Formats: sequence, C-alpha cells, structure tokens
Amino acid sequence: PLVCDAGPRRAVPGPAQRVVLIYCMPKGNAKLDLAVRGATEVGVAAIHLAVSRRSVARPTAEAFLKRLDRLERIAQEASRQSGRAAVPDLLPPAPLAEVAARAPSSARRLVCAPGGGAIPPGGDEAWVVVGPEGGLSDDELRALEAAGWSRVSLGETILRTETAATQVRDVTVGIGVGAEHDEQAGAAAHRIGEDIAGLRVESIDVGQDHQIEAAGRRAR
Repeated sequence: PLVCDAGPRRAVPGPAQRVVLIYCMPKGNAKLDLAVRGATEVGVAAIHLAVSRRSVARPTAEAFLKRLDRLERIAQEASRQSGRAAVPDLLPPAPLAEVAARAPSSARRLVCAPGGGAIPPGGDEAWVVVGPEGGLSDDELRALEAAGWSRVSLGETILRTETAATQVRDVTVGIGVGAEHDEQAGAAAHRIGEDIAGLRVESIDVGQDHQIEAAGRRAR
C-alpha cells in the first residue's frame, strides 16, 4: 500500500509578480466574502474595493468599518489555509476612478471585460479591475482605456463577479515571469511525462466474459 505523508505545514513564498485586484462592490455580502477569500488563496497582494456605476452596494466609510473587520478576518483565515506567508492589504471602497488612479504607470493595468484583447507583456506588477454584476459601463471602460488601461478577457465564458476575482492571477500569467516561468512549466511537463511513462495497463478479470482495462502505477 502507498502512504502519503504531507509533512509539516510550511509557508508558501509569495509570487514573483505582485498582483493587485481592484474589485467593484458586488450585490450582497456573501459574494464579497467569497471574492476576498478566493483572491487571497490565489496569491493576490492587495484588494482595493471600488464603487462603479453598476455597483448596487454603496456603503459609507463609517458603515463599512465593521464590514472591513470581517473581511480582514476572512483574508487572514484564507492566508493560513493556503499557506501564504502574508495577508493581502484590504482597502475600503472608493469611486472606481479614484481607485484606478492609485496604480503606478509602471505597472500593467488591466481591466477584465468581454471582447478584451491580448495581455500586454512586461512588468513585474499588475493591477486588474473586475467589475460588478453586469460589468463596467461603456463610459467607464472608455475612461480606463484612455488612462492607459488595457481591456483583457477571462475566457470565452461569462463568469460571476466573485468567480472572476479568483482568476486575476491567470490573467497575468507570463507578465514579468519570462524565462523562469517557461523553465518551471517545462519541468512540470517533464515530471508529468515521467509519471505517464510509469503507468502500465493491467487486465483485471471482473467476470467470465468481461474484462476492463485499468491504469496501475508500477512500484518504484
């Protein structure tokens, strides 16, 4: 029999690239909880909450203080669960234009929207905007693009806003990683190839007239 020993828990080092999520306020507290938890688990360095034209939730700064405490606890729990060494910064909601202006010009500035183009190369920091239910308005998209933001796509399907928040690292794959990322991907592919080569097909008798083919791993 095979015994899997996970070993002691250890902190996972932060990613080489710093990714900041600008998350437009969704409808309902549960979606915001899921977005913060998921973005933390995938390694986002900071979460800046924003209020856009289609945001239903528009809390005042005073009213959001108690909510912010809960979100910070969620981020702390998600960091522990995922083995992260650091908890992402979490900033309270502000108008989208104000939040977007915080991004340095040296960073890759990306806005997730249908019909987005290719991801621009270069840079070791990326800021990514995810809109609320219904997405960003045309005026907001045009204003961001005029300010130097690039429209990118999360794929062919339309995702829920809380799901999109967990995909921002996938959007930025390859930016600022370069040869190191290619080398790691190649090594992973090689390991998978070795694992496949180590499999053999065995014929298992399951009756007088029936057999099935099952994959079994050779003992090493």
